[in-house]
Amino acid sequence: MQSLYTSASTMAQLQKQLDTTGHNLANVDTNGYKRRDAQFKELLTRNIQNQPASLQTGPLSTPAGLRIGVGGYVANEATRFSMGTFKRTDRALDAALSDPHHFFGIIDQDGVTKFTRDGNFQLSPQADGRIRLTDDTGRSVINGQNEPILLPADATGVELNKDGNVTGIVNGERRVLARIGVGYIDNPNQLTEDGSGLFTTPEQYQAVGGNPLTVGTLESSNVDMATEMTNLTQIQRAYQFNSKALMTTDQMMGIVTSLK
Repeated sequence: MQSLYTSASTMAQLQKQLDTTGHNLANVDTNGYKRRDAQFKELLTRNIQNQPASLQTGPLSTPAGLRIGVGGYVANEATRFSMGTFKRTDRALDAALSDPHHFFGIIDQDGVTKFTRDGNFQLSPQADGRIRLTDDTGRSVINGQNEPILLPADATGVELNKDGNVTGIVNGERRVLARIGVGYIDNPNQLTEDGSGLFTTPEQYQAVGGNPLTVGTLESSNVDMATEMTNLTQIQRAYQFNSKALMTTDQMMGIVTSLK
């Protein structure tokens, strides 16, 4: 019976790891995507006290006996914040961040400030005629004051420069119209992905000055196709192994039952 529980439990957890790997592969071409990594731990269910009574009552610093587990479980799904490669686009509203601690500020549909590494920005005309700077899904990009960036209705030739300024031509003259909000996150590993490609942070962030942008460039995902395909093969083989173990246990239980 123990092997039955172990195989079934491990197969369920391998499915979670398979989902994580599949999510990485599906986002291999997503700008600024950070790969996920499912981390396993042993699933301990009980201790069997098989030591003599004299040893059980001794001054032990660890539990006596045999520890029985039923496979492993996904204890954590960590995000890996290593840099992706830069790809040149020569588009005036594309920007990449060269510091792994830097993130663009975005306001989600609930009005909450979140963060992304995707610098593929768009212009969205508003009902009042002004132009809103957004990400590629229509969410507002913030300025240094944590407010949505809104440009004059008559602004043309809008582009970014390396210091984060948004410039455009108004009344025949190029002017600085806004500045993109770039936040410094001291420990990116504390960021939590919200399921839509944005990150939230429990800590305070600092506004970044200087020249944080590489304009006309986008950061690719940090997913390595060869690594993920290797992981996929290993997961599938582990799943098949546990599936065969499950079937073998079932067959053995059937034989035992028929002998009664």
